[in-house]
Amino acid sequence: MGLNKLVEAALIIVLIAAAAGQLPRLVQTVRVAQLQLIKDSQSSKWGQALLLREKPSATRLSGSPSRDR
Repeated sequence: MGLNKLVEAALIIVLIAAAAGQLPRLVQTVRVAQLQLIKDSQSSKWGQALLLREKPSATRLSGSPSRDR
C-alpha cells in the first residue's frame, strides 16, 4: 500500500469519526495503540524508569506537635 493510499484511508476514517461525533474516542484509541506499540517494541535491556519520590514535608520531619508536649 502506497503512502498516498494510507493517508487517504486515515483521512476517511477521521472524517467518518468526526461526522459520527466519535473523534475523541478515535484519538483515545490511537493513543492506546501508540503506547502498546512502544511497549511491545521496548527492549528488555532498557530497564525500568526511575520514579522520583515525594520529598517529606516539614510536618513529617518534626512530628506532630502533640507528641512534643
